[in-house]
Amino acid sequence: MAGTSQTARLSVRTKFALLIAAVVSLLLTAVLVGVWLQSRNEVVKIIATDLGERKKAYAALGQNFARYHAHIAAMLAVKIAPLIKQSDKEQRCLFLSSVIDSGATDTNDGPHPDYAALQGPNGNVLAIAVRGRPVCDPQLERWRLPDVHTVKRKMPLLTGWADPDGQIYAVHTASITDGASGEPLGTISIGFHLDDHSAAVAKARVGTDVVFWREEERQSKLEPVLLGTSEPRLRPALMEAISARQPEVRFKSGKEEWLLADVVPQTSGLIIDNPERIHFGLLQSITNVRKSFQALETYLAILAVCALAGGIYVSFNFSRPIVAELNQRQQMLKFLSHTTVDSLEHRGGERRWIVAMFSDIRGFTSFCDGRDPASVVERLNQVLGIQAEIVAKHGGDIDKFIGDAMFAWFSGDDRCQRAVAAAREMLAALERQFGACAGAQVGIGIHVGEVIAGALGSQDRLDYTAIGSTVNLAERLCSVAHAGQILMSQPVAMELGNSVPLRALDPIHVKGFADEIVVYEVIPDVGAVSAVAGAGDVPHTSAT
Repeated sequence: MAGTSQTARLSVRTKFALLIAAVVSLLLTAVLVGVWLQSRNEVVKIIATDLGERKKAYAALGQNFARYHAHIAAMLAVKIAPLIKQSDKEQRCLFLSSVIDSGATDTNDGPHPDYAALQGPNGNVLAIAVRGRPVCDPQLERWRLPDVHTVKRKMPLLTGWADPDGQIYAVHTASITDGASGEPLGTISIGFHLDDHSAAVAKARVGTDVVFWREEERQSKLEPVLLGTSEPRLRPALMEAISARQPEVRFKSGKEEWLLADVVPQTSGLIIDNPERIHFGLLQSITNVRKSFQALETYLAILAVCALAGGIYVSFNFSRPIVAELNQRQQMLKFLSHTTVDSLEHRGGERRWIVAMFSDIRGFTSFCDGRDPASVVERLNQVLGIQAEIVAKHGGDIDKFIGDAMFAWFSGDDRCQRAVAAAREMLAALERQFGACAGAQVGIGIHVGEVIAGALGSQDRLDYTAIGSTVNLAERLCSVAHAGQILMSQPVAMELGNSVPLRALDPIHVKGFADEIVVYEVIPDVGAVSAVAGAGDVPHTSAT
């Protein structure tokens, strides 16, 4: 309770300052969330940049690897050349057997070759060895070996080959020539399986996970077939990723997110042929890269939550009194005229031409005698409410309510027409609502002229109103009007012209005015029309 009372004692300026602090905290929350989201985008950019660098590294290592195997094939070609000239098949088969069984000098260069073949100048098989099968098996010699005719250009060849059993090889081929005459003697090829093991070896070279796949023609369609990956646990997710056929694909495996990038082999000094449509891809774990940013994301998220909680706390605790005060001020506006509200920023007086209208409930004092105060106030509010609504409808402004009387004004070129139209509608509306009931019949007085309008009163209490003889005369005309009667001055009648049926009454003397006042009333019956003919001379019918 003490905190509540202390809050209530705070000045409006202080409360608004605290409310601004709450808004700032909310903006801070938005900024932190934006930074957090931006950090996630930066992670993706970093991953893309890192993967791009790895792709370049993989391409460079792949080129070196291909050249290395091409160099091995060329060395083997030099060694095998004499055996080919001797036409000793047994020696050729033994030579290929040693190639299959020999190991690489560097464990990162890959496993032993899985395939080796010697072919003559016309492509005929001179000897063949496949891991897991007898060397120079006659059945192997009937296989359709990879097309290596392009090595006749004396450049090493890198190609792909699918054996009849469905095994996919990366094949490196070099030409065999006679060292003395340069005569072409044939070609030698060595090949390596593209499987999980070769993918693991490639990962050791490039430093990131690797995947191999091919596009196999099935029923006139190319279907992706996974050959090998350094992350076998990703096989189900990888099948969906490679089916997307896009250069880069983001996919999920469990709770981990990955990025797959297709790498196009580019090597100089080699002939590359890809009849099996083999693809080489790199895998990067987005989740692992994000781990380094998780601490920052967590910190930003905590700051955002704290800022949001603080903003909500301040808003709920300090904006409630402000809202209550604003509601009170909004309710207080109902006690002010529109002109008063519009003139809050303009102090001092001004001269204006307006139509002043007064209406007063006839017999309201006697109506109040002996009645319950609540019913009296209810009837007064009903009558005044109907009049105020009609005044506003016709563009007028309620200056004030004075007991059971109302003071309104109209301005503009058609001010008199609107004022009289409002007065006639007020009488008609009250007649429909209350009929002959007591406490609901009004008399109305209207006059047009110059007034002084401005904020009048003391330093602590001001009221924007109009003063002058124009207002006084309108009030005097209202005081002599009977119930249901609309009285107006001659200037009003002159401005109306023949637009409203009028009846000229006998001139009257009113308090505060030395001369007689020419008075007109609005004729309820439109059959007895009296028009205003000219300035200062209005034909009329004397009141009976």
